[in-house]
Amino acid sequence: MKKIITLASIVSLSLSATNQAVTVVLDFNDPTQATTERTNVFYDTMNTFNITQYGFTDTAANRLTITSSILEAVKADYIFDLGAATGNAALNGKRLNLDFVIGDAGLSPSNGDSEYYVIQIGVGEGGNGVAAFSSIRQADGSIGAYHGSSVGRDLNTGELVVYNDGDSVPNGAIVGSVYSNNLANILSSRDMGRLDRTTNVLAGVISHEVGHALSLDHLEFSQPTSTPNNRTAIMHTGASGLPNFERKYDREFSTSGVDENGNTVNNLQLLQNALGVVDIAPVPEPSSGLLLLSGIGMLTLSRRR
Repeated sequence: MKKIITLASIVSLSLSATNQAVTVVLDFNDPTQATTERTNVFYDTMNTFNITQYGFTDTAANRLTITSSILEAVKADYIFDLGAATGNAALNGKRLNLDFVIGDAGLSPSNGDSEYYVIQIGVGEGGNGVAAFSSIRQADGSIGAYHGSSVGRDLNTGELVVYNDGDSVPNGAIVGSVYSNNLANILSSRDMGRLDRTTNVLAGVISHEVGHALSLDHLEFSQPTSTPNNRTAIMHTGASGLPNFERKYDREFSTSGVDENGNTVNNLQLLQNALGVVDIAPVPEPSSGLLLLSGIGMLTLSRRR
């Protein structure tokens, strides 16, 4: 009987051991959220993520389809086999120690992770996006800290908080914002209602802003850049020459490039330094786990008989 319990425990652990070291919550703002949950690092209030600006009818089903597609695209930017991407055999079966979920500011992430930060997406005043630099992780992998002054609201009290250079970033803080209304202007009339275009435009900027929160600088578009699949680099920006039409296509992190400070950098390596890596461990589907537990139960009955 003790062996049966041990096997069941192993199955239970394998089904639940999916938490990561840090999670980024993508908060697609909706009308039900309080103002305190929709305030960015510049103390601007974000409004509802409006899918009609992308040519879609505003229904719950369309919203779910679009936000789920964006989530999967952002995950694909960060969560992949590093060995296959870089050609480094030592990284085979390894990935960045990071996870993404959809959720709301002020609420714990659905994956149960204890450390998390929020990127909000919605209508607001600004450029394409903004993030507090190194707010999730500093370049050496240490816990995030503010560089320069930032302003925000305490999600528990609603009070205005001014963060100074070097201050620790509170767990659950809104560390970046993506302005969906401005990004919609990049798309032409022929792009309206296209899930791929909408996904690429929004996911690229979300991943870009998360990159800043993980201590990545902008890359110079005019300088030679290499990426695993010869796509445009995520950390390129319009200020350094990135044409807006490039945002309509899937982008990826670079293995070489020149940042805005003139340094030659490998962004994939910098992300490894900031986050660390973990094994890509397959997690059994819930149905598989239940089937195995069912089999263990049958074995138990058989032994009793």
